[in-house]
Amino acid sequence: MIPYWLLLLLPLWACVQGPRRPWPTWQAWLIGIALTLFIGLRHEVGGDWGNYIPYLTRAEGLSLAEAVAAGDPATTPSTGCLPPTPGASTVSTW
Repeated sequence: MIPYWLLLLLPLWACVQGPRRPWPTWQAWLIGIALTLFIGLRHEVGGDWGNYIPYLTRAEGLSLAEAVAAGDPATTPSTGCLPPTPGASTVSTW
């Protein structure tokens, strides 16, 4: 949890400093790269990471074009999670 607090403190510190001269370009790039790596290199974070394994396994042998053409896994007939049919009656849960 400490890395997340540190990640929050960086922009918070910049806000507390108040308006000054803009950050040098190299610092902005460094912060952008650090955030990208922090977000992209997390391993098994969150409660739903295991749900993506079947999707990745299914797309493992496909080319990029085939994987994109396969569509969204949440809306394919094999998952049983089809979007509502246009014109069908819907019941509000609110």
